[in-house]
Amino acid sequence: MSASPHRRPTGRRRLALAGAATLVAAGLGAVPLVVKADAVAPADLAHGVLPARDGWAASGSGTTGGRAAPATRVFTVSTRAELARALAAGPADAPRIVRVKGLIDAGTDDSGKPQSCADYAAGTGYSLDSYLKAYDPAVWGRAKVPSGAQENARRAAQARQAARMVFTVPARTTVIGVPGTGAGITGGSLVVKNADNVIIRNLSLTDVRDCFPQWDPTDGSAGNWNSAYDAVSLRGATHVWVDHNSFSDAPHPDSANPVRFGREYQVHDGALDITNASDLVTVGYNTFSNHDKTMLIGSSDKDTKLRVTLHHNVFRGIVQRAPLARVGQIHPYDNYYDTTASEGYAHSYSVNSRAGARVVAQNNYWKLSSDRKASQLLSGDGTGAIAGSGNLVGGAPVDLVAVHNSANPGKKIKTAVGWRPTLTAGLEPAAGLPAKLAAKAGAGVLTETGGKAAPAPSGPAGGRTLTVAADGSAAHRSVQAAVDAATAGDTVLVARGTYRETVNVPASKHGLILKGATGNAEDVVITYDNASGTPKPGDGMYGTAGSATATFSAVFGNATAVYDHVNITLRDRGAAAGGQGGCLAAPSTDAATLYGILITDSTISSPARPGTYHLGRPWHPGASAVGQLVIRKSNLPAAVKTEGPWTDMGGFSWTSARFAEYANTGPGPGAGANRPQLGPDHAAAHTARAHLAGTDGWNPTG
Repeated sequence: MSASPHRRPTGRRRLALAGAATLVAAGLGAVPLVVKADAVAPADLAHGVLPARDGWAASGSGTTGGRAAPATRVFTVSTRAELARALAAGPADAPRIVRVKGLIDAGTDDSGKPQSCADYAAGTGYSLDSYLKAYDPAVWGRAKVPSGAQENARRAAQARQAARMVFTVPARTTVIGVPGTGAGITGGSLVVKNADNVIIRNLSLTDVRDCFPQWDPTDGSAGNWNSAYDAVSLRGATHVWVDHNSFSDAPHPDSANPVRFGREYQVHDGALDITNASDLVTVGYNTFSNHDKTMLIGSSDKDTKLRVTLHHNVFRGIVQRAPLARVGQIHPYDNYYDTTASEGYAHSYSVNSRAGARVVAQNNYWKLSSDRKASQLLSGDGTGAIAGSGNLVGGAPVDLVAVHNSANPGKKIKTAVGWRPTLTAGLEPAAGLPAKLAAKAGAGVLTETGGKAAPAPSGPAGGRTLTVAADGSAAHRSVQAAVDAATAGDTVLVARGTYRETVNVPASKHGLILKGATGNAEDVVITYDNASGTPKPGDGMYGTAGSATATFSAVFGNATAVYDHVNITLRDRGAAAGGQGGCLAAPSTDAATLYGILITDSTISSPARPGTYHLGRPWHPGASAVGQLVIRKSNLPAAVKTEGPWTDMGGFSWTSARFAEYANTGPGPGAGANRPQLGPDHAAAHTARAHLAGTDGWNPTG
């Protein structure tokens, strides 16, 4: 998030809260402010670990890969032979880090000489012509799979290829591409089998081709050619993090495959398959493109375990299986699906749920090609379940299961999944995903600081980082002490902990960045419980004017502030349905100030009863106050009063303030005279960048 109070018309009084944030509001009282930032990676990216709560792989002991590896167990490899040796180096159970530098061609011998399919077949007795003659359906028939001399020869040739291009990744291992080197593996398959605690990051994984596909005349009504290798295969693996990789068939797309026995001679299998009771897997910020059978979860309908999180991945130009889930608790959220055909890969479906799969799909975005319908995005055989919310198709909310079931009454997908996801890296509204993931997903994005360095400070000189830790391990024990020591343009980096204090940032600290250091909203909490009406220590009560946990420049409610990709929770204050539960905001923006508060691309949630919360009321401490608040492209909960979300305050009508909404989603949006909406042209003027630019062009949104 880039939550950035304050800016006066001069453009100098501003502050950025870096990362995504969670705000927990209890009406108009003080609120605990939870600031979540992107994880600050160690100086060496290769020692990075999965942040806490980042999907299923964060469960239990979490996923750390080879972080504990000593210097003697950190290998930098540039060839197939070096990669094989590094992964096999003993002892087998000792942690290791394998840094892939540049592009490794797996189809080479130990000297680096390229190997062809003919090289693998030499001496096995296999030839394609002989195989085709032996198993031609006109000769062999269609009732049984091939067997005999040529099938045995095919298997022998396939085994020789596998010996060169299949790499077994052991437990407690990190395999990571060195940033800036075009790191990747072409023609190779990474297999994690019966191993725990593995990280695969920042790699381009391309063109995994099987030289010796098997003909199976019993596969479907017309038979199929089946290949053997996935780019990444998890088999009985646990605690695996697959992050910032790119998967593709390039440079040899399926359109180049010939047709034999009337079927495509398919040389590619899966991009990432998760099977054989694999469990506790997080797949995030990857790009899957130009591929057919993309991701299989479950080796059969009788597989077990398979708890998998998929978030912030891009699926573009893929045919099917994104994923196909047979078993397990699968949580795809904040993924971007582009169904436009590419390189001949025509879309069939995106997500398939069957048998024992229980899928919760949240806040995903689909871009539809002109020939596809929303009812074609899901698939199933009538035995699987999919639940979820916040999914957008072409920017509009769609109940994906409902439209699928309407079009497929004989294969209806169930909606009862029986579980609720609790481990996420922070749900965000789907609307901003296409733009965000274009820049942040796939291999080559990460840097040696994780690709997540703090934004560069703007304004006058500064740029220092001041550290805060409640346990005394940093330069400052409190956030306020660091703020007091900071100058304009500095960054205050706050370690994990709960900070019971009030924070006051004066106007002179413009360009200041407050940033949490762990990557989890719950880890860095600033709270003081000083709501209006709360007894003060010693004597008296706190009033409304003294109830803020965090105050920026002491203009109460008169800030220019942006809350971008923020999770905001409106607490349940016990109001009956339709009663008065509180207000989300009370701006008192000066009439001469163009921009007040903007909440954009955020998720507002609440356990409160329906219709109990107002979105805002106009704080009116003086004649010049004309509050301004825009909520756009955000999820609104049922707790919001759908017919009248804005309310008067102190005799000042909300209609005299500057309140508006635009393209919000969820159960809380509404329409009508009491729900002012911005048109597209006006909405374009209410962006994070526009609100914060000032006169010096400051752009903390990047």
